Amino acid sequence: MWPVKLRYAWRARTDIEGLHEYIAQQDKRAASVVVRRIRSVSQLLARHPGLGRATDIAGVRMFPIVPFPY
Repeated sequence: MWPVKLRYAWRARTDIEGLHEYIAQQDKRAASVVVRRIRSVSQLLARHPGLGRATDIAGVRMFPIVPFPY
């Protein structure tokens, strides 16, 4: 598979922002670490779109972001 251009859907952006806000209530540094990890894995998936496992939705793959359950 060829690399793809990464675009975050509106809902994905708001989910990431909400996740950051939620975690930041307890630990601002941890919130930044989680968001950076999500973004770095997103870039990895854009470069290698075949990574992860297929889902029931055509063209959608799942790739867990270790060690976080997001």
